[in-house]
Amino acid sequence: MAEIHSLLNTDASNTTRFNGANNVSTLDDAGRALEGMLSRWIKDNDGSNTTTGTATAYVIALNRTGIAANADVDRICVRFHLANSGAATLQCNSLAALPIRKAGNEALVTGDILANDVKDVVYNPANNSFQLLGQ
Repeated sequence: MAEIHSLLNTDASNTTRFNGANNVSTLDDAGRALEGMLSRWIKDNDGSNTTTGTATAYVIALNRTGIAANADVDRICVRFHLANSGAATLQCNSLAALPIRKAGNEALVTGDILANDVKDVVYNPANNSFQLLGQ
């Protein structure tokens, strides 16, 4: 099933759900699927997702489905349950944990993340890590 990261920028190119040959019930189903997709993306970006794990190995369960690689995570807003105690990783769903970096490619130091901090995180393909934004 496609998720929001699969949608194309040009409206007319998104033909999977709205191809012009749909009957009313199919359009209703497509509309619901679109609303669900948007809802999952919003909940992954509103700061309500809280990590579990340790102060150096955070884990988060995202609402979106169909995330097969860390690159699919794009941007998320995370509430960290613990302050970090040094360099740290973030694991999204069952994907491989990746290092969390700041200011380009610097490892975190103790106190970069405080307990209950809400931080924007984005996947950085240049160094296969999660980058803290706004540090």
